[in-house]
Amino acid sequence: MALHLGKGTDLRMFRVERDGACKPEDGAGVSTQKVVPISQELMVGSGENLFGFMAKELKLFLEESGDLPHQKEKLLPLSFIFGFPIEQTGFFSNF
Repeated sequence: MALHLGKGTDLRMFRVERDGACKPEDGAGVSTQKVVPISQELMVGSGENLFGFMAKELKLFLEESGDLPHQKEKLLPLSFIFGFPIEQTGFFSNF
């Protein structure tokens, strides 16, 4: 499972099937995906509200894809990626 929070405008959720493969031609790929817009209120609000929203949407995604009932007893590997715009004026600046 992969979550991508892109520039704060939407949340993308992907169910990735690998079966031991690392390349698409070997069988690795995205089997299910969903994109959910993020409201302006969530974009500028608290992290608690944003991550609460993401947790609820992930649960809905797992329910819709039929994966949630199977995953209650076992761990679900999760990758989380987020991108946000910054202006970096030098290698050691803006940290």
